Amino acid sequence: MSTLQNLTDHARPVGGSRHDENTVWLRLRNETRAAHESIEKNGCLKRLLADDLTRSEYAGILRRLTAFYVPVEREWLRWAEQLPAALELEARAGKAALLFADLAALQAPAPDRAAYADFAPFDAVEQAWGCIYVIEGSTMGGQLIARSLLQTLKVTSGNGASFYSPYGTDVGAKWQAFKKAMSRAVDDQNLDLDKMIDGAQRTFSALDRWMAADQ
Repeated sequence: MSTLQNLTDHARPVGGSRHDENTVWLRLRNETRAAHESIEKNGCLKRLLADDLTRSEYAGILRRLTAFYVPVEREWLRWAEQLPAALELEARAGKAALLFADLAALQAPAPDRAAYADFAPFDAVEQAWGCIYVIEGSTMGGQLIARSLLQTLKVTSGNGASFYSPYGTDVGAKWQAFKKAMSRAVDDQNLDLDKMIDGAQRTFSALDRWMAADQ
């Protein structure tokens, strides 16, 4: 969806036994297209781009996202030893902290631990990769949301919208670096792409259900 993955189309690369970043990314994108399109229609997330979005409503959406991202990032860290240093996992697993900071900037309460999403643990590192793919892809669409929030609520990365600008002007470079690290790991660790796709689909579906729960 545009609010999660504002990605462009590329031709499928031909030849070579090793995967480049577009080969792996295209397979993931194509196999998760249905889940991607489903979450694009999520009413709660679509409100982020609405002209009549209120600060109170925005804070409520951030609370829901916080309650989802905390267990998701904990699951990433559970697989840290099997993920390469090139992924820069600790830096990427800091989005929940940004959500907490944004809630504080808005003077809105953070969610109680009891309200956190029950995110099912993965059985394989490939599923963790698929999950990270979904979350990292969302940073691209986050740029669109950040611009909309600036217009509607006058919030920026410094006063309530840091979650939507986690890497500042480096967002494109971070996404390319992620794709490169992912494709390299597929070859170096002989990862199962089907399991990566499963992890991505599970993440899309879990986020879609979670953000629709209060609808």
